[in-house]
Amino acid sequence: MLPAGPPPRLRVLLRALLLPLVLFAAGCSPYGLAIGAGATAAVTVLQERSVEDAAKDATIQFMLNERLFATDLDLFGDTTVIAVEGRVLITGTTRTREHIEEVSRLAWTIPEVREVFNEVKFIAHEPGLDFGRDTSILAQLRAALLRDRVINEINYSVTVNLGTVYIMGIAYQQAELDRVIAYARDIRGVRAVVSHALLKDDPRRRRAYQ
Repeated sequence: MLPAGPPPRLRVLLRALLLPLVLFAAGCSPYGLAIGAGATAAVTVLQERSVEDAAKDATIQFMLNERLFATDLDLFGDTTVIAVEGRVLITGTTRTREHIEEVSRLAWTIPEVREVFNEVKFIAHEPGLDFGRDTSILAQLRAALLRDRVINEINYSVTVNLGTVYIMGIAYQQAELDRVIAYARDIRGVRAVVSHALLKDDPRRRRAYQ
């Protein structure tokens, strides 16, 4: 069993410390400096989305994280943002119900955002929640995807929140996506699997950033 992740307050602190570094790296140009061109190319050369789209997605993530940070430190520390071709998935927890609507509102303030999946959950009390289990599930799933030669793992972004696995990305075919979902469902402790991934030839992709 993998060790539990850092305590919630420590997660907040770590993300708060990292955000200024990320924003500093982003510099003045939203796209060109959001992530280094060389690093982006290295990561996306095997991806279905283009280097330009990956840079725009990174910019969306940085900008939304900045807005979450400015809104509430705990909300920023307890949420995860994933963007793929302008489609944004936000997962995590909050102890303030109003924050759930606020997360969506903040996401839609970013011009390049085309679709928002707000999966942030309200929890009355944090003690007793097993965040270490989510860490273990995520590690097992990533390992399974990496071992499977049929799956192009780099095209998928996955996250786990309170036992629910969320999948974003671009699948070459339905059979590949089905394999990803099956791996997630087979992991002990998984309560549900939610896929927001698209197939490579999905017509909705043709409207990306247009």
